[in-house]
Amino acid sequence: MDALTRLHTHTAGLLGQVDDLLARCGAPADHDIWPLLRRTGALPGDLVGGLAAWSPGPWLEQAEVLRRAARHTDEVAAALPVAQPADYGWRGPAAEAFAVRAGAARARMRGWSEQALADADRLTELAHWLLDARLRAARVLGRVAGSAQAVTLVTGIAPGAATLRIMAGGDAGGADRSLRVRAAAAAEIGATLLAEFDRLLAEGEELVARVPAVRATTEATFDLGPAAAALHVDL
Repeated sequence: MDALTRLHTHTAGLLGQVDDLLARCGAPADHDIWPLLRRTGALPGDLVGGLAAWSPGPWLEQAEVLRRAARHTDEVAAALPVAQPADYGWRGPAAEAFAVRAGAARARMRGWSEQALADADRLTELAHWLLDARLRAARVLGRVAGSAQAVTLVTGIAPGAATLRIMAGGDAGGADRSLRVRAAAAAEIGATLLAEFDRLLAEGEELVARVPAVRATTEATFDLGPAAAALHVDL
């Protein structure tokens, strides 16, 4: 359990209030949160929850699977005959055809192995980006959870407002004022969170655009011709 998971567990209620108030009350037309909402396409609580549930573990595990498969494929390729069939006492057209196809299969397997290692490196790079994104999100979540805006969101009282209310001898229309104060606090918290997520999403999109998609392959088949059975390599 990392910092983001722990913080999200304790701040889920606060984030729920932020999303609810933004959905019900919105924010002033010129508030910084509006362009951030348009670019990210989600409410801050939803984004934090989504990232908290997104683990780099499967990417790292798949990268290791690809590396193991690449090593296994290299071993199979190395086991294919590299000498001329005559060196094994095998002569004739079938022997020559087998040698040609074995050489082609060896080259294809080595090519696949190189691709698998490259895909593993890409998955590892994505996993490291996700680890960094989770850490950065945890930091900003920790800041807003301990901020004055968080206190205002929970209490409905802006800093200094309680003293002013006592001095005035009461607070007519307090419920409406409290809602407006809480909505303003929610907008500030939301803007702070979304600003960081906006940067994270931009970095993630740039990384995905730069890194080609990993191809899903479960088996490589190399036909060595009628002189031998097809060779299957589980990946």
